[in-house]
Amino acid sequence: MRGLILFAVIAAAASWVWAKRAEKLAQQRELFYQATLRSYSDALRSGLTRKDVESYLRANNKPFRQMCCMGRSGKNAYDDLTKIGEESPPWNCSAHNVYIGLEFVSAGTHPFPEAHESDTLTKVRIFHWFEGCL
Repeated sequence: MRGLILFAVIAAAASWVWAKRAEKLAQQRELFYQATLRSYSDALRSGLTRKDVESYLRANNKPFRQMCCMGRSGKNAYDDLTKIGEESPPWNCSAHNVYIGLEFVSAGTHPFPEAHESDTLTKVRIFHWFEGCL
């Protein structure tokens, strides 16, 4: 009986230590994400053209991808994403990636979102994207 109680106490302590460590690592990742956001926000101000933003990303060896409608639906310009981290995905997804999201708006009118060099940057933010979900 003593062995069982001792095992339960050790298991509870190990679980508590693991949870505290996981919490500290999550806080460290969030601090990194916020610092990275600040650096992008300082370098890429609202009003820049897509051409200028993507030139900056290429010059700094920051791979990026384009996607539709990161922020709001009904937009007519693609947004740019550059990956800055990964989190543990939920059971029903294969990935939980963290990006710096660069939101654009187009002055033109077209029925579907597109990417044009003249699109204007409106917002820089952290964007969590769950991928490969059921």
